[in-house]
Amino acid sequence: RMYRSFPSAVAGFTRTLFSFFDYHVLLYLVAWLWIGCIFLEPLIILLLNSIGVEILYFPAFLAWLAVVQAACLFALIYIRFPVALTALYPLSIGLFVWLAFRSLIYNASGKHTWKDRDLPRPHLRL
Repeated sequence: RMYRSFPSAVAGFTRTLFSFFDYHVLLYLVAWLWIGCIFLEPLIILLLNSIGVEILYFPAFLAWLAVVQAACLFALIYIRFPVALTALYPLSIGLFVWLAFRSLIYNASGKHTWKDRDLPRPHLRL
């Protein structure tokens, strides 16, 4: 097992997500904002439509299509797991987008620790 608890998983992903992009801030922000928009915006559009707010640039039928496509993608990813996990894809995407921004903030601010040791602040690249 990679991590034994949720807090250790949060700490581990916080430590490594930003480093995977070699500390390139702009590339990192674009990638994670894109992931958040692609998977979460259709759900937000549908939520807004359900309370009577119509978004002209993103019709509801396209939002439904995007949600179905995302669910199919996650169904393929979770093929060896219970099908019910597919319905939790917004939670997993939201969690990882949060972890990504947490990783950026902790690394850039020098607040980063691992196993009770302070890690050096990395050299950030634009």
